[in-house]
Amino acid sequence: MPLIEEFLDYLKYEKRYSDHTLKAYRIDLIHFKLYLRRSYECDLIHFSDEMIRGWMMQAISSGISKRTLNRKMSSIRGFYKYAFKKRLIDLNDLSVLKSFKINKNLPSIISKDDINYLLDNHLFENNYEGCRDKAILEMFYFTGIR
Repeated sequence: MPLIEEFLDYLKYEKRYSDHTLKAYRIDLIHFKLYLRRSYECDLIHFSDEMIRGWMMQAISSGISKRTLNRKMSSIRGFYKYAFKKRLIDLNDLSVLKSFKINKNLPSIISKDDINYLLDNHLFENNYEGCRDKAILEMFYFTGIR
């Protein structure tokens, strides 16, 4: 595993990745290495597109989220870019590692009745801070700012 550790040292000292990210990358790379050894009896340097696709399909079928799978693919993509720069592999064709689109949920909105209750029931004090807070709330609501 010295190559993984060398890559993680590169990320830590040259790229200044956080300890949390380094821990996640280490786990991802070790799991991928074990998958290659178990399924194809090869190491991290001797891989093919089919092996990576098989790993992705196994990960999807295990039920992990798209966000987690994207992070795992980022770990592997970064590792192979590093290996390519170090001339440990001949080919850096990781086009198979496309990131998945992640659905973005829109924030929930406050109902008209609730905003009218807030603005009309004298919840704000009759001083500078109260008037300011009410004006800010009105601006947020009436302009649709998030």
